Amino acid sequence: MQTGKQTTLIDMLKFDNGADKSAHDDLIIFTITHLDQLGNLVHPSVGNPHYKYTLMHTDYKLEQPITRSNGFIIGFVDVWLTAKYSYMRVFHKGDTVQEAHDGWGQKYYDQDGTVEAFTFLNILIECKTSKENITLGNVLRQMKTYATYLDNPNMFLITDYPLENHANILKHEGILPIFADYSSDNFMVLCDKL
Repeated sequence: MQTGKQTTLIDMLKFDNGADKSAHDDLIIFTITHLDQLGNLVHPSVGNPHYKYTLMHTDYKLEQPITRSNGFIIGFVDVWLTAKYSYMRVFHKGDTVQEAHDGWGQKYYDQDGTVEAFTFLNILIECKTSKENITLGNVLRQMKTYATYLDNPNMFLITDYPLENHANILKHEGILPIFADYSSDNFMVLCDKL
């Protein structure tokens, strides 16, 4: 019979040693109050002129458990963001749209002419609040451990200070580094988008 706190793989590997929990909570609150900004950062049509995507809705879960198929908890992601987009395929003739459909030749329009095809993106977000809490190795191990149990997730690392030194390395590893700029009430991506 097991008693006491359940130990996760992340606990055993000591990935999260955040000292200032109130600053961490503030960063998570800032993050969830700016979900649409984050949803637009990984907009599926970025770099793809043949599709038009529109962010319709965002939703989140806090401290979402990442589990193995047998139910063993690997760890808890700070914010699990789900973004819903409407989309259509567009064909351009000069500067005008020639035809629009969902990409498979099927036209999906409501009575008012709006598109009805949708797609979802899941975004794994880790929030880190101090330079003492962020080491490149710990962040990579934590997020890659989570990604092992997920199907190619979009991954964001949000910090409360610019993490320029490691931005390109994180990007190379599939993690988008983002600075939460409280003074401008905005996010700043610290490298080219993934």
